[in-house]
Amino acid sequence: MDHTCFIGLDLGTTNIKAAAISDEGEYLLGATGSMVYDTSGGKVEFCLRGFCKSAYNLIRELVVKLPAGTCPAGVCISSASGNTVLLGGDDEPLIPAISWLDKRQDGEIAEVMGDLDPLEVYRTVGWPLIDSFPLAHLCMLKRNDPGALERAAKVGMSSDYINLRLCGAWAIDHSTATTFYLQDQAAGRWHAPYLEALGIPVMKLPRLLPVGTGIGKVMPDAAADTLLPSGTPVYLGSFDHPSAAIGAGVTKEGVLLLSCGTSWVGFTPINGRERVLGADLLCDPFLATAAFGTRYGSGHTGCMPPQAYARDGPWGGYFSLPNIGQRLDEYLCRLIPDPNGRFQAFDDIAAGYAPGSAGVEFDVYDEPLPDLGKMDINKAVGSLIENITILILRKLAALEKDGMPIGGVVMTGGPSRSPIWPRIISEAIGKPVSALPDGSYAGAVGAAKIARSGA
Repeated sequence: MDHTCFIGLDLGTTNIKAAAISDEGEYLLGATGSMVYDTSGGKVEFCLRGFCKSAYNLIRELVVKLPAGTCPAGVCISSASGNTVLLGGDDEPLIPAISWLDKRQDGEIAEVMGDLDPLEVYRTVGWPLIDSFPLAHLCMLKRNDPGALERAAKVGMSSDYINLRLCGAWAIDHSTATTFYLQDQAAGRWHAPYLEALGIPVMKLPRLLPVGTGIGKVMPDAAADTLLPSGTPVYLGSFDHPSAAIGAGVTKEGVLLLSCGTSWVGFTPINGRERVLGADLLCDPFLATAAFGTRYGSGHTGCMPPQAYARDGPWGGYFSLPNIGQRLDEYLCRLIPDPNGRFQAFDDIAAGYAPGSAGVEFDVYDEPLPDLGKMDINKAVGSLIENITILILRKLAALEKDGMPIGGVVMTGGPSRSPIWPRIISEAIGKPVSALPDGSYAGAVGAAKIARSGA
């Protein structure tokens, strides 16, 4: 082979994606698949075997399309995660994977764990106490199906299962483990009080290791299914937004990644975990992990002392405008009925928008939707833009107040492909805004870059 490449996967909530980058870090090609859920009876679950097959198919699609003479030299998975899996002694699923979207767990944490102090949970885990994600799933199972927890030989998340199938390693990175809600994030170890309350021995959980750690090599069966060469190194990735930031090159304080999907998420590197917590942001270890880089060299196995963790780079802080993309689509469906020309029509109208010109203030989360249909279409579109940009402005103002001013923004996702949205946001916030080419693959590219760094 004349060239090597690295393959990254971004296992998202709605779509899963894969991307290949060259040995020099340049994007080569990508592939996309869709998630399939069982939503009967109020649950949101998915088949782990089908999930693994979909991920394998994406890898296979990339390998087939790689330029002639190019060989994969590493693979890495980043994931939206927060999806709970239980495996038996044969490493086969005991139950379907429970998605973080599942809402059946209301009140289950309190029933099992007692009245947890929300501030203590936030400072320990890095995220606020929410009746969702694996902690809530496990509490629900402990109350309603305790036999499943007792029979489980392994308790983890969906991305852990794919890595297990690829290389036989049961491991998780500190970034993805944040959404598990069982990690003491600052110490980089499992939080014993939560495990004791759940009755889960630590030996059932994946091994906690830094982002970028090599955990094994692709086994022959997985090689046959993915077309990856047997023995290809497998590296631990991260949670999806930090991975997208790495893919977009947003790795230093003062720059914000704005990922525009179903929700719009702002992610920014911040020097110091306490500063992230002080700003009430969701907290991620991001580059504060020794294995991402060269400090420990290529021979590093992840066996580092706890005090070495979180000393090398910035943490990540992020905020969410939940479901704002979905709300935007709902408004546009009302304002511009034609589904074929809707987005182009919006761009044409929005091209004439100037900040402050609409002047109709409302809450975009109002139910029912404010009736903008009675307004002039130009005013209605302008008002919609105005009220979304106000939400972004407030978030950036809060960051500046907490001593973390943003000097520039990088956009990814659907709106970033519009020639209008980056300009609109730039004019509204008074900061440069750039759109990332092929930004929809930023998370997968970030995972591939993590594999390249690990290699």
